[in-house]
Amino acid sequence: MYVLSSARLHYKEMYKVVRTISPPLGFGKNCPHRVACKRLVLMNMPVDDDMSVHFTSTLMALIRTALEVKIARGEEDRNQMDLDLQKEIGVIWPHLSQKTLDLLVPIHKASDMTIGKIYAAMMIMDYYKQSKAKKLRQQLEEQKHAPMFQRMDASSLPQEILCNAKSLSFLGHSAGSAL
Repeated sequence: MYVLSSARLHYKEMYKVVRTISPPLGFGKNCPHRVACKRLVLMNMPVDDDMSVHFTSTLMALIRTALEVKIARGEEDRNQMDLDLQKEIGVIWPHLSQKTLDLLVPIHKASDMTIGKIYAAMMIMDYYKQSKAKKLRQQLEEQKHAPMFQRMDASSLPQEILCNAKSLSFLGHSAGSAL
């Protein structure tokens, strides 16, 4: 929800907004979720306690990422690049207040919550789910192609089936060894 008086919006709403803005500034409707998350990680705006971001910070971050202006990638120091950009903006607009500069190019501590951390965590979770699903598909595929006697091996059966089979008293021999 966008709060007009404070120029803030929830980070999930911000995601929806940047998906509706056409490229090169926004992501566009056809932008894959994974690509959008990667761009949001690069944007890395601070998030308030109520999980909202400032519109001005979002707009400036969109411009910075679209034009690749002082964007830290890899081992580069993000805070140093932000400070450099603040200095450059201060030279161009010397009468700009520090409060406005902090909105345009926020400098945050490592302990601050940011959009980058939120969407990086989401991407890690997505990769984990995909990896887990892929492993499960591979296991099912391997079982499908396994010979019949290998699929019927008692060690691969669930424990409850083995317990139920052992409780069958009418069999003359051990039910567990027959499986």
